[in-house]
Amino acid sequence: MGGAHGLVSPQLASEWLTLTERERMAGMEAIGAAARKLRPAVVLGVQGTDLAAVRRYIKQAERVGANAIISLPPGENADLKAVLNYYQEVGKSTDLPMFVQATGKMDVDLLIELYPAA
Repeated sequence: MGGAHGLVSPQLASEWLTLTERERMAGMEAIGAAARKLRPAVVLGVQGTDLAAVRRYIKQAERVGANAIISLPPGENADLKAVLNYYQEVGKSTDLPMFVQATGKMDVDLLIELYPAA
């Protein structure tokens, strides 16, 4: 069976940092609308500059019908405790399944610790 079975946006390759909040919300809306017709799994990126922005992106992901969310960790210089706390807060903000994008100092031990925590 050909074709894409899912969509993930925006993440690193999408250069999410270059998009305004308005552009991200519109992109999420467009992907959600396309997915209603095409039926792929939709995973929407919710990382932001602060938790308030992250929560707005989560609400938009829920509103447009995302199947799950994904988030990069907070800034590259965040210590591992801050990363754990961040993902706990993201997880508490939604009932959607959450994917963790491992980057930077995130090691296997942290990922294992995140599993029951988020």
